[in-house]
Amino acid sequence: MFSADTHVHVYPCYDLDRFLRNARTGLLAAGHPALLCLTERHDCRFFQDLAGGTVNLPGGYRVEASGEAEAVSIVHDDGDRLFVVAGRQIVTAEKIEVLALTRDLELKDGKPVRTVLDDILHQGGIPVLSWAPGKWMFKRGRIIDKLIETCSHDYFLLGDTSLRPTVWPTPRLMKLGRKLGFRTVYGSDPLPVPGDEEQVASYRTLFHADFRPELPASSLRYALTHASVQTEPLGSRGTAATVWKRLRANEAVRRG
Repeated sequence: MFSADTHVHVYPCYDLDRFLRNARTGLLAAGHPALLCLTERHDCRFFQDLAGGTVNLPGGYRVEASGEAEAVSIVHDDGDRLFVVAGRQIVTAEKIEVLALTRDLELKDGKPVRTVLDDILHQGGIPVLSWAPGKWMFKRGRIIDKLIETCSHDYFLLGDTSLRPTVWPTPRLMKLGRKLGFRTVYGSDPLPVPGDEEQVASYRTLFHADFRPELPASSLRYALTHASVQTEPLGSRGTAATVWKRLRANEAVRRG
């Protein structure tokens, strides 16, 4: 088995030492191999900088290459190892968030959601329709409903995040997707707000699958694409008060 936070952002405003401490605390607590699945916006290049050796890591950490271009390791002097796997987040023309896991793809925002899903698959990524506050409702909800009703269950995965408050029941579309065979992965989705790096690994996925440390991205890709691999959530989502505070802080940053 191994665990992964499948919705990770590393923004320039973050305290990287605090980010890594929280990632280690959350992901390594159970003793499984641990992955951070990056889902970077178009203006972020953390994976490229990490792989290229230009990230100034805190003391005690170093980067090690893996057997694959899509993954590296961050290793602490005490032996803790976090596998970091490349990935992207794309905002579609309909303002739906789609994650492209296991590939550092150059995909522009603003294309129709079906085009984005096709582009990710054709370039070897794993697409995830990620839940976000208000973005699975009304017109966008009808679009996602149609995708779930008309697409094969192996066309994409569903993503749940720490931004869905604990008092919020499982969304109808997530229930429908699961009923039709779509699998769910879980991630923290930290926001571009100073201090939100504390959310990393707070909500994550346990994969009931073998893990090969020399092939971390391939191990993840296998687990994401094989229906026989069970997934379950670890950690917890935010309370209503915590999520509201995070969203308000994010809105304040957006408005400058």
